Amino acid sequence: GVFLSFILIRQNWRVIRIAGLWAIVATGWALLSAIWSDTPDIAFRRVSFTIVVILIIYTSTSLLGPVRIFNLLFYVLFGLIIASLISGPIVPNAVHREGMRGAEDLVGLWRGVFIHKNEAGAASAFLILLSFQQLVYGQIIRNRFHLWVALFSGVLLLSLAFSKTSILLILPVLITSSFFYFFITGRDVLHRTLLVILIFMVITTALWLSIHFNILNILDDPKAVTGRATIWSAVIKMISERPYIGYGYGSVFEVGYFTPFKDYASEWAESASHAHNGYLQVTVELGFIGLILVVVGFILIPFKKLIFSKSIPRDFMASLLAITIFFFFHNFFETTLLDRKSSIWVVFLTAVSIIRYYSLLTPVPKEENIP
Repeated sequence: GVFLSFILIRQNWRVIRIAGLWAIVATGWALLSAIWSDTPDIAFRRVSFTIVVILIIYTSTSLLGPVRIFNLLFYVLFGLIIASLISGPIVPNAVHREGMRGAEDLVGLWRGVFIHKNEAGAASAFLILLSFQQLVYGQIIRNRFHLWVALFSGVLLLSLAFSKTSILLILPVLITSSFFYFFITGRDVLHRTLLVILIFMVITTALWLSIHFNILNILDDPKAVTGRATIWSAVIKMISERPYIGYGYGSVFEVGYFTPFKDYASEWAESASHAHNGYLQVTVELGFIGLILVVVGFILIPFKKLIFSKSIPRDFMASLLAITIFFFFHNFFETTLLDRKSSIWVVFLTAVSIIRYYSLLTPVPKEENIP
């Protein structure tokens, strides 16, 4: 705490400006939720760790700068993927095997140095996205040999982990981020506004179709979406009873006997470690108030700045788009939003810190560039 305070003062509190008011209020609301949690000590510890992770990432970006932090992100991911590929044949627990708790249906799938094969799959997907986008659009990672090896390594581990969510998202995210890149770079405000309107229309249409065809009836089938629907159904019942403030950050899953989830779930769902949906988990823990604060502070505002800011270099644009789009859709089937211990959250937060760093810069008028 003393070290972080020293850094904040030395940086003239720039890290607070990088975080933004909405994100600060969102984490403040999470901290406040410990008051009404059934396990306030656990909630306080977990939200404190979350705040520390956020501060470290924003502080690192403020101190090192976006280019260095992006290089660091790439090579850390690269190193973790290589370590996972090496550990697979020689470390027994690097591959899900029989007898491992909660891994009965995952036998033979690789997790490497990660806690779960889905974590390994998402990290591999991020490395694939960064490598491909840098090969095509960017010049931040200058060693192209490293980019090709990283791309191949990411594809290999993703196939060995066989994380279905990450595999299904790779191609749509690459296409979408490239489409966004085309419309954003070198385009005026009108083109960017039309893009936002198009996004809004697509999302609205998708929501209307889901309601019209009653797709939400999938929740009635316990076997749907590899069992996620059973958990979602229980979580939705919990939300209906505490819709505004939730049950407290980190106070629903992995808290043992005191979890309120046991009164709503049945059979194996009682032992679920998370909601398998980041937006549902934030809502059940922090209520709709918390969901709005978190989504606006960490997703919508950074994405808006990514689209409209004229300060973000083109070399960053495609990679940042790929990370944010992947993270947004990944949380419909996994829980990484505001998850203190998830490497996926750390990667996304690093991208957000870069976006916000550049959004604080004022583009230099052309007249001032004339000698």
